Amino acid sequence: YGSHSLRSGGATTLFNAGLDGLAVKLFGRWKTDAVERYTRIGGRLSARMAQQMLVKQTSQRSIGVSSSPHHTLAAEAL
Repeated sequence: YGSHSLRSGGATTLFNAGLDGLAVKLFGRWKTDAVERYTRIGGRLSARMAQQMLVKQTSQRSIGVSSSPHHTLAAEAL
């Protein structure tokens, strides 16, 4: 492994720790958006994202809001 792996691992660690993409980009001194190809979503971050999606869907259903554009179009057709 070389410095490429170190940059990729560092960017991934910072991103999964909660830093936003711009902060990771600046910290790693990337001048382009190449950092987006280096970062990988870790297990804990993936689980948090899934939980947030579930909470959002559940709250929308409880107030009668559909997250599906097909349901919206069907309701408008009635």
